Amino acid sequence: MHLSRRFSNTDRVLQIGQIGHGRWGKNIAQTLIEDIGGVHVRIATTPAQTKRLLKEPLDAVIIATPGSTHAKIALPFIKRGIPTYIEKPLATSLSDAKQLQQAAKNSGASIFVGHIHLYNPAYLKAKELAAKAGRIHTLYLEGMNNGPIRDDMSALWDWSPHDVSMAIDLLGKQPTKVQAWGHKVLRPRTDLYDMVHLKLSFGKAATAYITNGWLSARKFRWANFIGTKDTIIFDDLADKKVALYKGVGPRVTGAKATERQPTISYPRYSNKSPLEIELRAFLRSVKAGEQPATDIKHAMQVMTILDAAERSMKLDGKLITI
Repeated sequence: MHLSRRFSNTDRVLQIGQIGHGRWGKNIAQTLIEDIGGVHVRIATTPAQTKRLLKEPLDAVIIATPGSTHAKIALPFIKRGIPTYIEKPLATSLSDAKQLQQAAKNSGASIFVGHIHLYNPAYLKAKELAAKAGRIHTLYLEGMNNGPIRDDMSALWDWSPHDVSMAIDLLGKQPTKVQAWGHKVLRPRTDLYDMVHLKLSFGKAATAYITNGWLSARKFRWANFIGTKDTIIFDDLADKKVALYKGVGPRVTGAKATERQPTISYPRYSNKSPLEIELRAFLRSVKAGEQPATDIKHAMQVMTILDAAERSMKLDGKLITI
């Protein structure tokens, strides 16, 4: 399948290969063609089509297949030196991720990972406010829904990359210790955790608590960033996605805590599509070599945390140092 569109004010049409055309893959292709333009998208949905695509003269490739297939499909393109966009997760094991990283180092290919919330204008506004909220000492992040239930990876690898990515981006550092607990309700004899809980410890600076899963009757996607001065809430499903609470929490004098009534405001932010912003960042990295927020370095940090979380879950919440 070949899709293209070119506007009069664009440069040379970029030749983009895309493997995968499911629900999210269709969103990606549609955004590239209808909202961005200047691209010719060649879509592969079978192994034979992917093999032929590997021989084509491509400027970049997009991997939008099930998470467990990302590493295997992306590796040959990376070895060819083709700039590669990989939907989250980068891979479903740290060893596979390291193989992709090494291949990119050898070939010079750039890797861009689809941690989309780092391009969400509402999250970016929350991050901007958090920088002025005093020391951010506690983060609560929650993402869950009633499905989709995966057969190829657990809720940890499906949902948690989003929240882990935001936590380390907002704090600008890696945690030093990870603990995690998982619940296998639907398929208890497998490693397909349905609900997961992560605790990321950033030394004495901050702690992030993350809950993810696909057994909730309602969908949630929100984060609570608590600082010494202010608290910021990012709720991606709300009409007003960012709320700033000034003066929240009690005033403590010695052992006495006095409650305070916070003032609440709803700062404005861009209403641009996070996916469009993300894909434009990917294309800039292809055309101009611009370093994205979600490059291989950031992705490997996320992978290291997820790997530690998985090991901790299998050991009933054992504290893992990273």
